[in-house]
Amino acid sequence: MVVMMKLKYVDDLPGGRKRFRRRFSKAVAGVLGEEVFQVPMKAREGAALATEQEALLTEYEKIEAKAKRRAAGQGALSPLEHWRDAVAEVAAMKDAIVGDLSEDDRQAVLGDDLQRRGADPVLIRALMTPGAEEPTVTLQDAKEMYRKRRVDGSRGRYKANQLDRVCGRVEAALGSLRTLPLVDLKRAHGRKLEGAYRKARKKDGTPLASSSVGGDQFSLAAT
Repeated sequence: MVVMMKLKYVDDLPGGRKRFRRRFSKAVAGVLGEEVFQVPMKAREGAALATEQEALLTEYEKIEAKAKRRAAGQGALSPLEHWRDAVAEVAAMKDAIVGDLSEDDRQAVLGDDLQRRGADPVLIRALMTPGAEEPTVTLQDAKEMYRKRRVDGSRGRYKANQLDRVCGRVEAALGSLRTLPLVDLKRAHGRKLEGAYRKARKKDGTPLASSSVGGDQFSLAAT
C-alpha cells in the first residue's frame, strides 16, 4: 500500500509551470511582514515535482516554526492562540494524508514527517497529545473573544476603536495582555488600573472625563 501526501499548495502557472504558494498564519505574517510564502517551482510533474514540493513544504515549516517562537517571545501570540493554531493545523495535515489508514497510522506518518522537518514543537505536541489541557486564558484571549462576539460585524469603527483604546490603557498599566492569565488577576491589579486611570490625561492635558472612565469600566466588565 502506498501512502502519500497530496500536492497541496501547488498552483498552475502559464506555460505549464508550477508554483508553491501557502499563506503564513496570522501571527507569523505579523512578525515577518509578509502574508504568503510563494516560490516558482523548477519541476513540472511526476516524482520530481513531489520531491520539490516536499522540500518547499519543509522550508515553509521551518520559517513558520522560527517565526512562531519569535511571536511567542515578543508577546505577539498568546499560548492559547499558539496551541489552537497548532491543533487546527494538525487536523488539516491529517486530512491531507491519502490512503486507507487508521487514525493511529495517520498520526505516525504525520509525526515522522514533522520530526524530519524540524517543525514547531507546539505543533508536534498538538499531534502527540491532542487531548492535553489548553493553556490558561489570558486577557488577550478574552479581548479577542469579545471582539468576535461583540465587535466583528458591527458598523463603523467605533466599537473596535473603543476596545483597542480600553485594552491599550489596561496594557499600559498592567503589562502585556498576552502574559496576564485571567485566573491570576487580583484586587491589586484592579487598584493599580484604577490609579492609572486617575493619572491618565487626554491629549490636551486634562483628566479623563468621568463618563469616559465609566464607559471603559463597563467595557472591561463585558470583556
